[in-house]
Amino acid sequence: MAKYINATCINCDNQFTFNNTGATYIQRRYCKDCRDEIVVANRKNRHDATLAKNALVVKDVHRVWAVASLKNHKRIKHDVDITEDELTTLAKQTPSCELCGCHLTYNGGANSPHIASMDRILNGDTYTVKQVGILCRRCNGLKGNMPFEQFLKFLEGGVRYARKIVPDFSP
Repeated sequence: MAKYINATCINCDNQFTFNNTGATYIQRRYCKDCRDEIVVANRKNRHDATLAKNALVVKDVHRVWAVASLKNHKRIKHDVDITEDELTTLAKQTPSCELCGCHLTYNGGANSPHIASMDRILNGDTYTVKQVGILCRRCNGLKGNMPFEQFLKFLEGGVRYARKIVPDFSP
């Protein structure tokens, strides 16, 4: 059987009645109008806190990318001698692919062709600050295991071939 109790709201001093069976702390202390305001304010505060948390994550996409890249390269047993700070700094200084010049995304999805990708300039060597270039995924995949100079010759050959087919071709 429900037991109704008269109470005074601690926020606005209005009188109200509440069902004491299963009533929460807020239901026992605040009238309906004040409870509604509190619920709305709490939702807004939680929403604002979530936005602030997400803003922190998105704020330093270069660091997030650097941490993930180093973790992936270490996981597949590559010899990595570059710190998160060094790679983050390099990423911030590299807004575009070092080969094709496209704008790099550091927070793109897995299928984005322009997402940044860490590449060794000389394959087989350790990943160091002087030995790392940041390319788009497309160029890094196309380069594969070719040394940098060999890959540039490969690209020049492609440009020469394209000019034979289309005389006014310009890369």
